[in-house]
Amino acid sequence: MTAIDREESDPLSIASNTLPPLLFGTEHPYGRGLSGNGTKDTVSAITRDDLAAFHQQWMHPAKATIFAAGRIDKQELVDKLELRFGKWKGSGKAAPAKNFDAAIPEGQGRIIAIHRPNSPQSMILAGQVLPYKGSDDLLTLNAANEILGGNFLSRINMDLRETKGWSYGTRNSVLRGEDRVMYTMRAPVQTNQTGPAVAAMDGQVRDFLGENGVTAAELERTVNGNVRQLPGQFERTASILGQMQGDVMYGRPSDYAETVADRYKALTEDDLNKAMAEAVDPDKFTWVIVGDVSKIQAQLDALDMPVEYRGYEASDTAVNSDSSSNDSAGSSE
Repeated sequence: MTAIDREESDPLSIASNTLPPLLFGTEHPYGRGLSGNGTKDTVSAITRDDLAAFHQQWMHPAKATIFAAGRIDKQELVDKLELRFGKWKGSGKAAPAKNFDAAIPEGQGRIIAIHRPNSPQSMILAGQVLPYKGSDDLLTLNAANEILGGNFLSRINMDLRETKGWSYGTRNSVLRGEDRVMYTMRAPVQTNQTGPAVAAMDGQVRDFLGENGVTAAELERTVNGNVRQLPGQFERTASILGQMQGDVMYGRPSDYAETVADRYKALTEDDLNKAMAEAVDPDKFTWVIVGDVSKIQAQLDALDMPVEYRGYEASDTAVNSDSSSNDSAGSSE
């Protein structure tokens, strides 16, 4: 309950819990807040019997998969597992399958502005549902996203942080699950640059998909960075374990990590441009903006998108954006 209270006052949490139902619809399994903490009504209604029943249904050996990595002989490992888990008994129902048949609303360019009085900056979170599942091969798309918005040197971060100085840092993410993939763009920005920041992010996406696709220098930087970091990614046993779990989760072969370097080296500029063009439609982003609407309404109304205001009675004559707070965006990723 304390965590939910905290989420209700945190701009990023507010945006992250608002966006998924807008993208997937409330009937879809993914149409709920990203935190997974639920609501005060649902959490307060949970009883001890509910927890015990959940444990009996889900936590039993028929559902378990044991992953192990380390400097150990196979038989020695089996003996240790047998000692720890050999007497683990129990039965339960089969895991219920999620129903992904719920219709996903068609993406549309619109803004949902949530009023947070006296907010020192605005939190922008935009997203859309991609035509892929988490188990699809997304290596090329992820590489393209690194250039557009996925890392520090990406176009959007360099533009809003380094060139314009409106944000401490931005990040675009490809969020994978069992079913459909969600693509998001996140940026905390200065209050008086909220509208211009939305326009700049939108412009960067359209520019990338238009006449200014991946350059040779961007491709080289991305390929070299991903290939050269591979040895360091697997220095720790926990990292190897994580790779094993990810391979099972996404249905990849067990030697997937060993093939990644050659796949990166084979990528071309056209490959990355095509991957982004086939995945992202700039007209289908839903934008959630959490900030002081009294200071940003004029900026949002000036954009070429419909705007819905929540928690605020939007006026016909909004405060001019020039009088808005000029506070620097101060929150990190």
